[in-house]
Amino acid sequence: MYKEKWPPAVEVLILQACHAAQNLLRWSGEHHLLFWKDGIAIVLADLLVPKSDTKEQEQWQNSDSLDATHKSGRQDKLLGPVLWDILGWLAVHADTFVEESVSGSRKLQDACNRLLFFAIQMMLKVMNRRGQKQFPKIAKHSPADINHSGLEGVVICRAVLQLLSSRSNYLASHIRDILEQALHQLGSNWFGSLINVLALRFSSLAASNDLVTLMNLMSVASLSHLTECRKQLLQEGVLEMLTEAIQACTIKANEVELTGVFTAATATFDGNRCCCDGMDTWEGQDPILFFSLWAFASLARGSALSKRVREKFMSKISNVDWKGELGVDVDDCLLRLASDNAVAAGVRWLASYCLACCGLFGFPTAGMDLRKALNNPALADVMLVLGNGCQFHAHMVVLATKSPDLLPPNFNPGSCKNSEPSLTLLGAKTEACLMTDGKLEQKCVPVQLHLSGRLHAASVRAILEFLYKGFALIDEDTLSEIMLLAKKCHLESFLKLLQGKLLVWGKLPAPCDFTSALGEIGHQFFDIILQATDEVQVTCTFCTLDKCHMHAHRVILSSRCSYFEALFHSGMQDSALKIMKLPVCMESLKKLLLYIYSGILPQLQFPESGCMWSSYSHTQQIQYLQSYVELAKFAEQLLLEDLQEQCLFVVQKQLKSNLHLASEVLENAALCHQWEFVEVAAECVASNFPQMRDSGELDRLEDYLVDIIRTAHVKISMNSIA
Repeated sequence: MYKEKWPPAVEVLILQACHAAQNLLRWSGEHHLLFWKDGIAIVLADLLVPKSDTKEQEQWQNSDSLDATHKSGRQDKLLGPVLWDILGWLAVHADTFVEESVSGSRKLQDACNRLLFFAIQMMLKVMNRRGQKQFPKIAKHSPADINHSGLEGVVICRAVLQLLSSRSNYLASHIRDILEQALHQLGSNWFGSLINVLALRFSSLAASNDLVTLMNLMSVASLSHLTECRKQLLQEGVLEMLTEAIQACTIKANEVELTGVFTAATATFDGNRCCCDGMDTWEGQDPILFFSLWAFASLARGSALSKRVREKFMSKISNVDWKGELGVDVDDCLLRLASDNAVAAGVRWLASYCLACCGLFGFPTAGMDLRKALNNPALADVMLVLGNGCQFHAHMVVLATKSPDLLPPNFNPGSCKNSEPSLTLLGAKTEACLMTDGKLEQKCVPVQLHLSGRLHAASVRAILEFLYKGFALIDEDTLSEIMLLAKKCHLESFLKLLQGKLLVWGKLPAPCDFTSALGEIGHQFFDIILQATDEVQVTCTFCTLDKCHMHAHRVILSSRCSYFEALFHSGMQDSALKIMKLPVCMESLKKLLLYIYSGILPQLQFPESGCMWSSYSHTQQIQYLQSYVELAKFAEQLLLEDLQEQCLFVVQKQLKSNLHLASEVLENAALCHQWEFVEVAAECVASNFPQMRDSGELDRLEDYLVDIIRTAHVKISMNSIA
């Protein structure tokens, strides 16, 4: 299939096919298995790697230098980056099925070997370009070689890093062996020169924002997979350089942006698209920060720096509200990145891996956790008892939602009869059951659940801290037992951090997300009903109330909202209400509870933000935005300032692209006395004020609202003149 030049029609056809494969493979799923079984590696090898006989390949593998390298692959600037991107996504989502597919086909094995060898060759050429004279043993490039200083060099480095970090042992181990062999052939003098080049680039990182820096960061992360290279990188102070890079990128988060670097390199569509793919959003807008964190996580574990950072954590996390106390040190930067829901999910994952290297395992959530309820007898309905008599107060809704294996099967309606025995059955006592005819008995005294006598208090405490706080500070002495307990409790994200396994691409961090408690699993443990204002009769399978309502849990409401906390502990008559009427519609009530239970305000996301929003009628769009205005008004009463800000952000984002809605939103916001929303809506339509005034569109508004729009228009006009 490989040719020096294809006919134009064939070139276009191949490019379109590669684009289609690229978009499919960015996402995980069973289609990856089909791609491997159908020989995707063979196709990629034919397209990327030039034809060469067996003798030439053996010469490269067995030679003492890298002089006998292949010539570069396709010169096509459009096709090359897409092919490397496909290879990277295949590695990201690969698993044991790769071994199964490759083992049965000699041709597929040869294709994989060709791809892996060629990928290492190309990355070494990229490194050569970074250090021209420092790598005399690598052959000079011919003029026909790929332009490695461009975007394709970045995609090549990323593909190698993704291969080295793949969940497929076949791919990861093979390319690691190839890289180790290639570096061994280079000799012992090359490493110091590379470090000097990296130091030169990192020294001006805050202002460099270039592709060369990205390639260097990916090279560091790739080399850290080799033990000897990792030791030398630490000795040369690369970890300190990465620390400075993370600090610089975090402090200047709004200034340092390389949005769409990989999208530009692997763009699929020339026209407009109604939906974004969401993957760039997962990686974040600053690839330098993303790969600095990746390199830091690869190097930091067991280092002197990680031990110093851990000592600082001991005092920092003891404060319930540490969000406002974060400074500019690397530990503060990592905590900020890991705890902020506004930060891209991939960046949060990598920041959490960096924290795990320093002994802090999990996802700090900066006030949106349940740490107030941890081992607190107030509202506790279950007590975990260890063999040595140590006791922990807990809550069944938390355990059933996050780790049902800590409860007997009676408490977990979704458990399978053939599943492994629950941890509480190892020496458990039968009186632990609270269920009578499928209904929850209300008891003042928490029920006792006796855990296995083999468990230590420190391990159980660490598991509970992760469930309630989202993170736990763990000593190396107890790490093994906690790892075993986390595996038994099926806490996958926690287990990956404990094991030091790198992130699963596209996965969202949700350590303190209790939204599943709003479903069937949490309904049997609810202790309060929140009623909306809607005058619609409904039928509920869990209670007799026929008004629009939702079932909730006092422990979660009081832990995440100071208003509810004060109410439930006030001793007043309202504190004991079973049904609480709230001044919001059902749609706003759903958003409120989803925010309280997850810490994230629900809104239209990909692909709904494009397709579904455009399918809404004008009335539906107004109702959608009005629910956020109403919710912001109630959030003010609940003292949830962050929720108010998020509601304002959602409305502002939609109004910027839907100016025809602004006047109605402005009017509704004024009725709710939400003046920030009024100002936002006025600013959106201010530039069109003369046209709206002349057309009579503003006639239905109150005079003071028209004056607000006029004032905003004058400000814009004055700013444009200035």
